[in-house]
Order: sequence, then structure tokens, then C-alpha cells
Amino acid sequence: MRKYFSYILFLVASSTFLYTFFLSNMFSGGASFQVKALKEQLQMQQAEREREAERVAELRHLLVGIQTDPDVLEKVAREELRMMGQNEEIVIFRKRQGLSNSQ
Repeated sequence: MRKYFSYILFLVASSTFLYTFFLSNMFSGGASFQVKALKEQLQMQQAEREREAERVAELRHLLVGIQTDPDVLEKVAREELRMMGQNEEIVIFRKRQGLSNSQ
């Protein structure tokens, strides 16, 4: 029995050694792929966050202009809300479909 115990102990120790230094690197390849994918996703989200922060800054600037400058308020009302002043008419030009530039 003692003879088999030393063989079993040697087998367990060598299996642990082999797994630790060789097989664990093979199985961690999937983990490194996941880390790479998560880093790419993080970079995309950071870029999106920067774009949104710029948009927020633009909207804040516009809001301050609307609140303080009547000309900016009128411009926004006309262009974005399509409002008109008294005694004015709005004319919207639409492009015709199917006409080429040579006609």
C-alpha cells in the first residue's frame, strides 16, 4: 500500500505541475480574448461619451443663447420649430423626384 501511495502522490504532483505551467495557458486564451473585447467595448463607449459630452455642451450654449438673446430665440423658433411671425408665410421648396440636372 505504501508503494502505491508514493506513486499516486507523484502522479498528483506531476499532474498539478503540468496543469499549472502548460495547460492553464491554453485555457486562458479565451479569457484574454474576452479582456480584449471588453477593452475595445470600453474604448467605443468612451468615444461615445465624449461625443455626447460635446453635444451637451452645444445644447447648453444654445440654451444660454435662447435665454439671453432674443435674436437666437427667434432663429431657433423659425428654423427648428418652423414658426412664423405676423404677416409672414412659410414656403417650403421640395425637390422633384425623377428630374435630372440637365433638364
